[in-house]
Amino acid sequence: MPISSMPQPSSSTADKVLAAIDAILAIAGSVIPGGQLADALVKIIQKGVSAYEAHTGQPIDSSLIKPIEPITE
Repeated sequence: MPISSMPQPSSSTADKVLAAIDAILAIAGSVIPGGQLADALVKIIQKGVSAYEAHTGQPIDSSLIKPIEPITE
């Protein structure tokens, strides 16, 4: 199923998810050293991509993924 035909979450749902992710990262960042946290996040993203590709049978279109802000360390 192409992304364009998938149901899109409402902005309030997306805002709640992003707020939850921010809170989780803040907590995790205070417990897990930065390098290990980055490695864990990369593994989570890779699993998400794999799950998407397994579900749709198509590779993810990387042109649809754009950072809101540049990542800095």
